Amino acid sequence: MASSLVSYEITHDNIALLRLLGTGKHLLSLALINDFNKAVRRAVDDNVVGLITVHSGNSFSGGLDYNSAPEAVLVGAFASLIASLIKLPFPTVAKVTGQAYGAGFTLALAHDYLVLSTDSTVSLCQNELTEGHEVPSFAVALLSDKFPPSAAWELAVSTVPVAPQITRPYLTTWGST
Repeated sequence: MASSLVSYEITHDNIALLRLLGTGKHLLSLALINDFNKAVRRAVDDNVVGLITVHSGNSFSGGLDYNSAPEAVLVGAFASLIASLIKLPFPTVAKVTGQAYGAGFTLALAHDYLVLSTDSTVSLCQNELTEGHEVPSFAVALLSDKFPPSAAWELAVSTVPVAPQITRPYLTTWGST
């Protein structure tokens, strides 16, 4: 799949590898969401045994790009992507270094496994409220599914990135420490 926003390849183990391209914040524009969704559908069509999402640069995603489309259209497309990821018939992994904010954090949580780096700073924040937007019900459901109530609450309402030690006990880590 050729896109300037998302690359797709199949590894020698028949695992789909999706990469958010570029060195910026990987804001989830309508175009990026649509490209990501196409890659997810292609993985199903290719009968892969798993899907791994990674990113170039220092940020997994800074959240929705509210300037790319009307908010209702953007959130609707994003909800469709999250539903597609959750319904996949094979396991999914998101590998995160750097930032995963707002919808970017939700995108990471929509995978079956969220792997955080121990070799670099990881910053997680569900900052939609502080940006003047609602936290969609599906994002709250993912937080509640992945974390105990106290951690889910802190992640949902925090105005600052949550310290990784709050999330790491519940997630997979990789790296030298």
